[in-house]
Amino acid sequence: MKTTILITGATAVGKTGIALDVAKYLPKAEILSVDSRQIYRYMNIGTAKVNQEQRGRFPHHFLDMLNPDQKYSAGEYARAARNRIHKIWDKGGVPLLVGGTGLYWQSVYDGFFIEDEDIDSADIRNNLQQRLKDEGIAPLYKELGDIDPIAQNRIEAGDIQRIMRCLEIILKNGRPLGELWKTEGSTTLGCHSLMVNLTMDRAKLYGRINARVDLMLEQGLVQEVGSLLEMGYGHTAYAMGTMGYQEIEAYITGRISIEEAISLIKQRTRNFAKRQLTWCRRDRRLWELNVEDLGKQGVIQRIVNGWKYRQGGEGYVDMV
Repeated sequence: MKTTILITGATAVGKTGIALDVAKYLPKAEILSVDSRQIYRYMNIGTAKVNQEQRGRFPHHFLDMLNPDQKYSAGEYARAARNRIHKIWDKGGVPLLVGGTGLYWQSVYDGFFIEDEDIDSADIRNNLQQRLKDEGIAPLYKELGDIDPIAQNRIEAGDIQRIMRCLEIILKNGRPLGELWKTEGSTTLGCHSLMVNLTMDRAKLYGRINARVDLMLEQGLVQEVGSLLEMGYGHTAYAMGTMGYQEIEAYITGRISIEEAISLIKQRTRNFAKRQLTWCRRDRRLWELNVEDLGKQGVIQRIVNGWKYRQGGEGYVDMV
C-alpha cells in the first residue's frame, strides 16, 4: 500500500528528532525535508539543518540543493517531491516528509497552482522593483495585505523576496493566491497519508525558540553569515532574507548592534511560529500530538502505530 507520513509543526517543537526515531520503525524510510530554507547550501546553523551524522542514518532529500541567490517555488518543490516519493514507493520504502513550510507540504498533497510562464510579468516585476526602491517594502507589504490578507499573514514583514513574488503572481493573474490554488491546482497525491502536527504549550515553545537562537549564536551563526557575505551573497540574495541571516547581516554591516540582532531574531522567529501554528490548525487532516503531554516516546509510538494501522494493524509498537 502506498503511504506517506508528514511530521510538521512550529519551528523548535522537535520535528527532526522525532522523525529520525520514527524512521527506525519504517521499512526503507527516506526523509524529505519540507523546509524552504534547508534547500540552500552554506546555510546550516541558522536553518537548524540536520548534521552529517543524522543524514547518515537514513537517505535525506531536498537539502543543499541550491545556492542562496537561486529562487525555488512551492510548485517546483511539489513536482520534485512527488517524483521522489514515487521513486521511494517503487523501492518499497516509506516517504517521511519532515518540516514546517506549510505551503510546501500542502503543494505536495493537494496539488499546486501553475504559474503561467507564458504571461510576461516583466513589466509588473520592474514596476514593483521601482516602487520598492522609491517607497520601501512597508507600503508593498500593506498592499499585499489589502489584496490577499491570507497570503500576507504567512509572510514576515521583512521578507522582501516573498512579498515581491506574491505581489507579482497576484497582479499577473488578477486573483489572490487562494483562488489560484483552487482553480489552477493539479490532482492530489492520491495515497494513504498520516499527517501529524506536533504541538506544545506556546510559552514553552517560545522558550525553546529563544534557547535555540542562543545556541545558534554559540555554534557560529555570525561566522556562517560572514562566510556567506565573503562568498558574495549579500542582503539581495534570495535566501538571505531568512530570519537569522538578515539580522546578523545587518549587525555585520554595522546597521544594528548584536543585542538588537538577537532580539529581532527571537521576536521574528516567535512571530513565524505563531503563523505556523495558525496554518496547521486550519487543516483538519492533521493529527495534533502534544509533545509535552505525551512525551517524545509517546508521540513516536502513536505515529508508528498510526502508520501500522493504515497498513492493516499488524505489529503495533509498545514503548511504555
